[in-house]
Amino acid sequence: IEHSIKLGDKYADEKSFDEAVTAYSAALAENPNAFKALIQRSIAFQKMQKYAEALADLDNALKVAESRGNREQISTAYFRQGLVYFLAGDFEQAVPLLTKGQEYGCTEASLAIWKLKAEKGLSEGKSVKFDGRVEDVAKAIKTAEAPNASVEAMNRLAPVKEKIKIDWYQSTSSVTLTIFAKNIDKDALRVTMAARSLSVNFPTTSSSEYAYELDPLFSSINPEKSTYKVFGTKLELVLVKNEPVKWTTLEADADVAAAQLVTDVNVATHYPTSSKKGTNWASFQVDEEDAKDGGEDFFKTLYKDAS
Repeated sequence: IEHSIKLGDKYADEKSFDEAVTAYSAALAENPNAFKALIQRSIAFQKMQKYAEALADLDNALKVAESRGNREQISTAYFRQGLVYFLAGDFEQAVPLLTKGQEYGCTEASLAIWKLKAEKGLSEGKSVKFDGRVEDVAKAIKTAEAPNASVEAMNRLAPVKEKIKIDWYQSTSSVTLTIFAKNIDKDALRVTMAARSLSVNFPTTSSSEYAYELDPLFSSINPEKSTYKVFGTKLELVLVKNEPVKWTTLEADADVAAAQLVTDVNVATHYPTSSKKGTNWASFQVDEEDAKDGGEDFFKTLYKDAS
């Protein structure tokens, strides 16, 4: 089970959500009550905007958590349910579910913000009824699991990709990222740099396509000054920092970012500030495309508009 879940996590990190669903389904074929597999598969469905399927998994995850009396798992299931309904535009159902998540002590830093946005959308009459038929979806998921009921079958359908090591270090002015891959075709290599993202693609010696993406980066970079160079055994990228801050990871953690910006949203929607212009979080605008990605890209908008 753990092998299948880890493989699913790997595919999810690569944004290969169909493959991730297959891997998590293999884990659930062995143990239908595997809470982590249910949650992770629901997130993969959510990223593909298959909200009914996501809710089917979350309904089962909640039942598992309640049978165990595990408050942390219960709070997670309620939060994920509320988020899916929010993304589907059903604020009327999202609000009570997100509230339940809070009542059970959910530690997701972004929960309070999504709840505020759902309440705002509901008060403005923007809620639309989401009528996903969970019962039918549950049957569809069960059918989809049949040809992928084992890790061996799954690996035959989706062979494990070539393992490529990645390393990085930093100075006050730059981050040097090294991708260890031999004989990279310079003509086929595609590197895309933006202020808060990096994307690398190239064909490997095993005839598969290697894709590496960081979005959002831990902090902003200067794409004009950043460079990359291909060597015989590696690709080296030098990302020039816009600010001399120490990076603790390459990719930003959305929950940590939210925790830094939101101190106590349950107390008030206006926060103490030394700025002449305060920020009203209840009126903060969430971009639809950011929301569809499940919350992560939302914080890019948060950084932009909260300054």
